[in-house]
Amino acid sequence: MIPQIIGLPHATSSLFREARLEDLDAVGDLLKALGYNVPRDRLEPVYSRLMKDPTYRCILAVSHPEGRAIGMITVRRLPCLRLAGEQVSIEELVVRPEWRGRGVGRALTAQAVAYAVSCRAVRVEVLTSEDRESTQRGFYEKAGFRRARSRVYRVDLTTQQASGLAFQHTAFHTTVEDLS
Repeated sequence: MIPQIIGLPHATSSLFREARLEDLDAVGDLLKALGYNVPRDRLEPVYSRLMKDPTYRCILAVSHPEGRAIGMITVRRLPCLRLAGEQVSIEELVVRPEWRGRGVGRALTAQAVAYAVSCRAVRVEVLTSEDRESTQRGFYEKAGFRRARSRVYRVDLTTQQASGLAFQHTAFHTTVEDLS
């Protein structure tokens, strides 16, 4: 478990703490800074559910003494058969533009790794866009991550992309015989 508040030595006047339900608007603002403008009415039910999920953590970097959320990292822990252990995935990492370059992102990433160690995870993974400024300047490599030789494939079920897929309306089959 991540302690509630941890001092941030590399950044000026900020603290870490786990997000709470009342941080919804701050989390929404941080998602906007990351490029995701999620309407509050869509964000709220997902955020509320995640706050109750024991495999999920949302850690905020908060300016002191103002108490303003200046950065956020979200992580999810899941068991993986192929690893014979647990993996922690960094889902979102964002620092407000005016706070970038002060060590906040690196310190948030270190929090995710410390959480993974405390869970005895065998790997920490992050998926990021090749086009992101942080990727372009080697942020994750500088934080100790190695580039993986993997590809990500997606089906976006919120767009028309999914409409032509054969499995869209197919019922879930429980046995091989059901498929014939």
